[in-house]
Amino acid sequence: MPRDPASILADLVRIESHDTVDGIRDHLVDTVENAHIHEESGCVVARKGPKDGSPHLFLNSHMDVVPPHLPFREEDGVIHGRGSCDAKGCLTTMISAFERVDPTDGRVTLVVSPDEETYSEGLYDFLALEGDAGDLAINGEPTGLDVCDAARGSLKYIVELSGSAAHAGTRDSGRSAVSCAAEAVQRLESMDQMTHEYLGTTSQTVSWIEGGPIGELTSQVPESVRLFVNRWSVPPETPDGFLEKMEAELADLECEVDVRYPYRPNRFLESYRLEEGADVVEDLVAAVEDTTGETPEVKPFSVAAESSFLQRYMPVAVFGPGRIADDEGPIAHSNREYLEVDELETAVDVLERYLSRTV
Repeated sequence: MPRDPASILADLVRIESHDTVDGIRDHLVDTVENAHIHEESGCVVARKGPKDGSPHLFLNSHMDVVPPHLPFREEDGVIHGRGSCDAKGCLTTMISAFERVDPTDGRVTLVVSPDEETYSEGLYDFLALEGDAGDLAINGEPTGLDVCDAARGSLKYIVELSGSAAHAGTRDSGRSAVSCAAEAVQRLESMDQMTHEYLGTTSQTVSWIEGGPIGELTSQVPESVRLFVNRWSVPPETPDGFLEKMEAELADLECEVDVRYPYRPNRFLESYRLEEGADVVEDLVAAVEDTTGETPEVKPFSVAAESSFLQRYMPVAVFGPGRIADDEGPIAHSNREYLEVDELETAVDVLERYLSRTV
């Protein structure tokens, strides 16, 4: 007897996974059919079907969430709580469909990422070892049951500003890194943008600032400040290309400027678009149509996703219940995060239908 999707989601939302994924990872291993921890990557992996089965389909979503934890609550057919939308609802969809399918010719590998919301090391490392074995993939993110064949990229940078310390009463004898940071934020967030005819327009946000003798009552001109910059990119922009643009934008600041990557640049979620008419997209659209009687929109995913890693190895569609935002405002990553149970159950039916036809 298949498990109830709403109950699976309720259990996942109750488990805090914004600070550590140890608890939810153990829960997945204990409750998902055939699941184990992939030691080299930290992902939870479960497999079905003959080892030489074809096609080989990857299902991927993530177990981690952003802070803070929001407690589980169910009311009037709606599940509230952190991760209910992004992306434990999508993960529930994949777990439920995976457990209901019995592959005959093909095989299915369920891969649950441990760190999609931060550094995306898990899936990157898993695919480096096993990505070449995949033929096609579905990445679980909240698309409102539409099918996404493209996504903007997410590029990340650290900007270090170095001034010179001095007595605050003689500010002009030093160089304030905080003043440089204020100017840097204005410049960085007002840079000219690029536009792609399908993926839309780039943007960037300074997500945090750190520097000076924080929390101290001091009479010192601050010597150093760090900024963290998120860039939402479109083709053909590269990580190195935008780094060079930032360096040029900040070149004449009063402080010394160093722009660097917070990690290896080849782990960026770079922007992409599948070739038009990819089978994984068209077949998933057909499954939505046959399940709901409505034709889903094929469009870019509104933010970056780990589908960027998957598409380096195989065609990938992004699909799942829930939305990043609605008419009232943000849903994912917000304090009002929720998912309707009816939409969750529909997503499970869609994915089960797709899997039964594919593997």
